[in-house]
Amino acid sequence: MAPVTLAQSHRSFENDRRDVGFFAYHGVWAPGVRLFRSLRFASKAFIISLAFIVPMLALLVWLLTTQTAEA
Repeated sequence: MAPVTLAQSHRSFENDRRDVGFFAYHGVWAPGVRLFRSLRFASKAFIISLAFIVPMLALLVWLLTTQTAEA
């Protein structure tokens, strides 16, 4: 068996500690946070824009349908 170097040992420890710390800090949101970190900036900007635009469009449609129903 090949001896384990200090760098390999430290890297393994960091990976184990990062996963535990990552899930401890982010909880149930951890998979989403991990996915979001792996996305490019353009993808993140698109998702955030949709998160604002879709509810605003839904409110606009609701407002227009209620206004036309009353008239």
